[in-house]
Amino acid sequence: MNYEVKYITKDGKETKRFITADNERLLLDILDKEGSYLLSFEEHYKTSSSKGKFNLKIASIFCYQLSTMLSAGVDLPTSLDLIQAKVTNQNERIIYRDLLESVQKGNSLSTSMEMQEGIFDDLLISMVRSGEIGGDLEGSLRTMSDHYEKNKKTRDKIKAAATYPIILLIVSMAIVLTLVVFVLPRITSSFPSEDLPATTAFLYAVSNFILKYWWLVIILLIGMIVLFKVLYDTPRIRRKIHRNLLYLPVLGKPLRTIYSARLARSFASLYSQGVSTLEMISLAATTLNNAYFEKRLNEVEVEVSHGQSISKSLDSIEEFDPMLSSMMKIGEETGDLDGVLKKISVYFDQEADAAIERIVSLLEPVMIVVMGVMIAFIVLSIMQPILKMYDSVQ
Repeated sequence: MNYEVKYITKDGKETKRFITADNERLLLDILDKEGSYLLSFEEHYKTSSSKGKFNLKIASIFCYQLSTMLSAGVDLPTSLDLIQAKVTNQNERIIYRDLLESVQKGNSLSTSMEMQEGIFDDLLISMVRSGEIGGDLEGSLRTMSDHYEKNKKTRDKIKAAATYPIILLIVSMAIVLTLVVFVLPRITSSFPSEDLPATTAFLYAVSNFILKYWWLVIILLIGMIVLFKVLYDTPRIRRKIHRNLLYLPVLGKPLRTIYSARLARSFASLYSQGVSTLEMISLAATTLNNAYFEKRLNEVEVEVSHGQSISKSLDSIEEFDPMLSSMMKIGEETGDLDGVLKKISVYFDQEADAAIERIVSLLEPVMIVVMGVMIAFIVLSIMQPILKMYDSVQ
């Protein structure tokens, strides 16, 4: 049971927090042991069905807080209880409460995480399990905190890079629609349809269609979105889409660099904590969020299980930066794969940052040129009848 408790500490301070206890008597025993005086309490029956999956920020903070407490000598149940007491989000509190209850029943932290129905990703669970086996749980958690933080920074940079082009696209499309739907009909209505230039007549027909069959346009747009989602959910097509993204004229090369950085970082994090090679490849595949790479890495896993080296197997995936497999080969030959993975993860993190900057520098002018051409075409189509009439008057 989860109780929201208001009490006075032995120092005389009035405090409110959530405490997990099987019943009210045990709740009182917990407070008595702390030397606290209970003022009031309220039971919370909210179930775990409302829990949401941890995002990168929450996962990073959780791993950091827990690793810090464990490093300071605080035992695991107390650490989880302290983390639970700090959070303000009810869903998070429920997750920590369930973890605490499971650990108090004798389960390991990794097992307790697995029981949370997908709240924690497989990578974190595997790293925690490796830390428990190796006796360095706080180290594994610290590594995962850094891993999530770097992924979050990369994701935030990509979002920031995409914000301006998206805003530019929305504004430009709004201008285009306004010109085509509202401005063009008013101007062209003054001219005989047979005297309209071809481009103007085409835009006028488009405008009339949108105004007359706006409901059909909406249905078509919704249908296209649904069709795309159905196709995208088909594994074979999703893999093909993800692969084609890697070969886009402007974005392909930077995207390949970013995926290489993600793989290098995942390999470095997993290998440093003693995760087996096959499990390392399998887990790293799930962190890329790319169906094509996931399939290819599954093939790499099979090849490695048959005795092939990781570097040689990765070398067959030409979409990854060749530096990745080359450096891993050096690490395998020198027996210092751990050190090499850490170095190339740092290198590719820097390359990923540069790749994101290149995407921004390329997208902005391309978007401006494309939208400028579209708007210029529409404006010229509107002006042509007016200029033609002016010439005939002269």
